[in-house]
Amino acid sequence: MNDTTLKSLFVTIALFVIAAAGIALGIVITSNRGVTDSSASNEKSITCYKCTASEVDGNTCEAFTYSGEICPSGSSASSTLCSIAVGGKCPAVSFSNISDTTDTQTSLTCYKCSASTSDGNLCESFIYEGENCPAGTSSSSTGCKSAAGGFCPQAITCYRCTSSTLDGNTCEVFVSETAECPSGSSTTSTGCATAIGGQCATNTTVCGLIDINNDGILNVIDLAGFQQLYGRFCSDTPISYPVGNCGPKDTNNDGKIDVIDLNSFNARYLAPSCII
Repeated sequence: MNDTTLKSLFVTIALFVIAAAGIALGIVITSNRGVTDSSASNEKSITCYKCTASEVDGNTCEAFTYSGEICPSGSSASSTLCSIAVGGKCPAVSFSNISDTTDTQTSLTCYKCSASTSDGNLCESFIYEGENCPAGTSSSSTGCKSAAGGFCPQAITCYRCTSSTLDGNTCEVFVSETAECPSGSSTTSTGCATAIGGQCATNTTVCGLIDINNDGILNVIDLAGFQQLYGRFCSDTPISYPVGNCGPKDTNNDGKIDVIDLNSFNARYLAPSCII
């Protein structure tokens, strides 16, 4: 084989190799283009709308992004009317899930007597969970004490004898929460010993004659004796003393030596005769 023939053979082989490489490159490029186009078509995204998860906002929609050309079932391409879109449904509150006690529970305003013991039948309000006000209270803002089972504590001012045995019928004040003054006391500030059941403790003594030495004149001797018994209660009252003397220290026979008797003593002090 001469050199010309050999050269022609090499040229032919080279052209064949180049042609084959070109065909292979074309196939690869065409294949890659097809993959790219397919991927691009699958990544198309649209905005869709579905109901929110809340059960208390009605037909409210929320947006989401969907990869495709048509929104999925249960959603809509519209931002409104989500629950009526094809397959759409919005959750709502089910009243059957609420406790029966909640449905039947009723709150009402009731009235009861105030805690004060000095305001009579005055009412105060409170909220009660139930259908009827409890016993001792009322659905009316007046008449609390007279309601079924009702009672209003009430305080009144009463008077009783003091604990002293030297002040006679003197009264002291106290408060009763029973709406009535107890036995042995009175609703008035005087007359404690004479009230129903009342009795004032006293320390009595024999008061005797106003003219101690019976000389017919009230002088310093008689004044000293009178001062010692002033304010005391007389166990010898009433006593009728013999005619002709000046009478008892308890001149008005009320059972005690007080200002009335003092005035009588002063009117006759050092007079020529103490006989009344």
